[in-house]
Amino acid sequence: MQPSTPAISNKFVTEFRIQDVDHAPWLPANAKPLLEKILGQSAIWTGWVDGKVVAVCGITLVHPHYGHCWTYLHPDALTHRYWLHRRTKRILQNYVRASKLFRVDAVCLASHVEASIWLDRLGLKRESGPMRYYGPQGETMVRHVWFPRGING
Repeated sequence: MQPSTPAISNKFVTEFRIQDVDHAPWLPANAKPLLEKILGQSAIWTGWVDGKVVAVCGITLVHPHYGHCWTYLHPDALTHRYWLHRRTKRILQNYVRASKLFRVDAVCLASHVEASIWLDRLGLKRESGPMRYYGPQGETMVRHVWFPRGING
């Protein structure tokens, strides 16, 4: 009996290039100009599955010691949640360590329980209660935060 050959992974992460947006028709119409605007002060990565973009994730420097995390996820990304989580956590931790950030935060819809759980698993703890009219279309959001150097730096 021949040993089986491991399957070649069809999932990988690349450093984001603005052309990746062309492979993600599911992104909001304003995603490309927004991503072009923040590209210089952000670390952005693209998650690919079977040749399709399923995630665009990033951390944008608000100032030299403070980063804001964000993500765009296609519903197909959720079928690969463990892979996406491991890659995102590793990239995020490496970037935060290299950049010597004191504070990292992210906001999500208050009604999106799964997003809050994911942020918690990434190491960001809920910091606020519901923030009414905080989202770009007036949505209620909650903020999660991580202090990588500890509360006292």
